[in-house]
Amino acid sequence: MDTSQVLVVLVKRIITRFIIRCKVFFEKVFIVH
Repeated sequence: MDTSQVLVVLVKRIITRFIIRCKVFFEKVFIVH
């Protein structure tokens, strides 16, 4: 594995985690209102 490949994998994981958190947050907000 090159360092560039490792960076790409890390960035993809971070982005997917961020998207999941945003989805959960918006679902909670919409349920409350």
